[in-house]
Amino acid sequence: MATAGSKELRPLYLMFERMGCAGLDYDTVPPIQLLRTSRRHLGANGVIVLLGDFWRPSFPMARFFDRNTRSPAGTAILAIEQQVPVVPFYGYRTRGFEHRIKFERPMFLYENFDSNERTEATNALNAVLEKIVVEKPAQWFYWFNADERWEANTVQKNGFDSQ
Repeated sequence: MATAGSKELRPLYLMFERMGCAGLDYDTVPPIQLLRTSRRHLGANGVIVLLGDFWRPSFPMARFFDRNTRSPAGTAILAIEQQVPVVPFYGYRTRGFEHRIKFERPMFLYENFDSNERTEATNALNAVLEKIVVEKPAQWFYWFNADERWEANTVQKNGFDSQ
């Protein structure tokens, strides 16, 4: 799942498509279709790769580096509702064209969160992403929409900053 319309991510999207992975475009596929297709795929023991550091103004509020932002909640929703583990992973360059992929421990969000705790589950995923960014900050893939990522920080209300 990615945004095929993004010039930064389109090459990645097309590479997965060439490998036979049916892609779903965040920006053109309706959210309900994304969810239904993902549920069916997981129900058939499929694997889904989701970018957790992606930002869109329509995403729900979450916390990242102790700041308000909008984070995709699809991973949390699918993990809780379908009772599937989440395996965080990231790639990084060691030198030149040599890369490594590091897999973190599986997270069983459905054991710790109920369906009404999607924000908390998303924040738990964001905490893993924070750890990864701190560990390899020069390797963080996120470079677009950086000026739009953070919500205005004002008064705390219901656990989130509000205006």
